[in-house]
Amino acid sequence: MRCDRCEGSMTYQKFYGPQEHFWRRRCVLCGDIIDPTILENRSGLKAVPLPLTRRWVRLPGGKRS
Repeated sequence: MRCDRCEGSMTYQKFYGPQEHFWRRRCVLCGDIIDPTILENRSGLKAVPLPLTRRWVRLPGGKRS
């Protein structure tokens, strides 16, 4: 299986939770982890542009603009 992010190889890795351990697929190159819950959550997401943040610029004399 190939990674959706980087096309690297996926391997099974054992993860340890607070009360159990479980196996999930993990990319050996980028570290992306895949399981049924993650895939379900990713399928319902829409790409939403983030708002631009205002950058402060120092003007001569110590004033901000």
